Amino acid sequence: MDRKQRTSLKIPARREESKPSFLYHTKEVVKWVGELPVANLGETSRRVFKALIDLNREPIPSSTRIRNAELFRQPIDFIAHNLRKYYFDVPLPLSPRNRKIATLTRELYSELATPYKIYLEEADEQRNPRQDKGLIISLHRALSYLGRALYHCALVYDPYPRHVWSEIHSIYGLAEKLRLLDVQVRDAGEGGGSSSVHEVYKQLLLFGASSPYRLRQREIERVFKESAEWQNLTHLAPPPAEEPDNSLFMVHLASDTPPSHISLEISVPDEQCRIFSTRELISHLESEVQGPGIESKGQEKRVILRSDAQGLLERLIQGYGIAPKRRSRRRRYSSEIVVTVGLAAIHEMIHHHFEPAPQEEEMSHFEDDSTVWLEEYQRIGNPGFRDAVNHLKDIKFSLNPNQGYITDEAIIETRNGFGEMGHAPSWASNGAKTEPAEPHTLRTVNESAGGYCIGWEGSKPPQIKVGELIAVQNPGAGRTFSIGVGRWIRNTPAEGLQIGLELIAPSCQAVHLRYAEPLRELERQHAALLLPIGLSQKLVAGLLVVPALPFKLHDHLWLEQAHGRQKIELTKVRESTGAFSLFEFKKSHDLHNTGASEEQTDEANFDTIWDML
Repeated sequence: MDRKQRTSLKIPARREESKPSFLYHTKEVVKWVGELPVANLGETSRRVFKALIDLNREPIPSSTRIRNAELFRQPIDFIAHNLRKYYFDVPLPLSPRNRKIATLTRELYSELATPYKIYLEEADEQRNPRQDKGLIISLHRALSYLGRALYHCALVYDPYPRHVWSEIHSIYGLAEKLRLLDVQVRDAGEGGGSSSVHEVYKQLLLFGASSPYRLRQREIERVFKESAEWQNLTHLAPPPAEEPDNSLFMVHLASDTPPSHISLEISVPDEQCRIFSTRELISHLESEVQGPGIESKGQEKRVILRSDAQGLLERLIQGYGIAPKRRSRRRRYSSEIVVTVGLAAIHEMIHHHFEPAPQEEEMSHFEDDSTVWLEEYQRIGNPGFRDAVNHLKDIKFSLNPNQGYITDEAIIETRNGFGEMGHAPSWASNGAKTEPAEPHTLRTVNESAGGYCIGWEGSKPPQIKVGELIAVQNPGAGRTFSIGVGRWIRNTPAEGLQIGLELIAPSCQAVHLRYAEPLRELERQHAALLLPIGLSQKLVAGLLVVPALPFKLHDHLWLEQAHGRQKIELTKVRESTGAFSLFEFKKSHDLHNTGASEEQTDEANFDTIWDML
């Protein structure tokens, strides 16, 4: 039987007649790679992309094709590393240029997987698979680079490309049939280590099960890298190898979908299904979360970074162990809402009682036609991809891996919640007066009691990241702002950018915080939001939304309101997203109020804020 009938790999048609090309001779390819103008990003990208397209469409012998493909691996990794600064660790929506650059990076990896897919289709079936090194390498490389394509889709919240998951499942199925799952393949591009098809496949399953569209870009990067190690704590087997529990996922080898939680399955598993267990990994992550913290004051930064990592691990534990369920019914309903993004901008707007301008006036402030990013991008082979390369043509780039790389997203928050290169975060600035942040009018796609799906469209929509704080003011609601968090981002050519917003509080109050320690009391104040508490939370004095840095657990602070101030202690971290932290707090024993007596403060107990409800 022809191998083409046993796989679902999508490969381009090869030309019937060959044309003169250096790609037919490996020695010439070696020379060509050595002469790439690596000091010019655009020219290098253009040459590599064009040559890779030709490599996959010329009638080159399969063995020569994969030898040449091996020579393309390092230049493509080099290009991708230097291009990522245009779309990684930046707020959305991307500019049209940066979006094309992100798409170009993804397509480079998709094309790099193609020579190995072609080899799998054309390999001699009569040959012993374990003696066919090209077959073993092609299984591993094709799977790895299709995984890179998935990863770069998730980084910019684009949907997974069609057929990619089906190809991943098909390659695994072929390796399983040929009994090549556990053969180790060295990968000089990954630090000189080695891995097997089985390990790479489980890494991709783990990444798909993590719901990357609900993570921030740095979290997506960390999960993808850590999954290479975490996969050792997972198990994949035919059903019914595991007793049903919340740590199981179903993998359909004949589908074009990532693994789904077993509780969502309604069909009976068949021979094309595999059970993916994360039970051991969940136990490992739980032990990491419960591990001893760092108490040294000299290592305060490490404590803060560990807090952010702990929040990610807690979400992964929940994601790997509990199927996502909607708490309230969703209805398709489109209405206008006014939003403001970022803690600093929300605080400033509430503090200054800013009234949103009409949409027509807001539109007049925008200078460019940035709605171009909503248009459907063109696939490879079309002239549109030349635009992304042309944008890069005159840009010089360095071999320095740190060029243009933002090292800590938690310390680059500006007035709008996002940092710019060379600018200090808002909480580290001198507190200079700025114009109040301007809210934006957007439309909902659907609504529920717990939040909205918002179409992030318009002439110039606000910049956004997963986990960012969002204030919502419904038209006609006066100065009452609901507070929510952007939980997921979806970016499709047909529907544009959409944000999943979960409401966490029906109202808030703008307050300021100062450190209560004598040596730090004169430091500048920090903006924060005071949230109402439920009737069941009698032991909690209140909830505070604060910047991701510099606050930490058990800090003693002055909470400053219009009617006075009182001393508090941060007692519990409810949530930490990298954009903000949500703390529970209680009044300190040496409570002091400068604007009212202690008796008045005890009697009030923040009652002054509930009138806004």
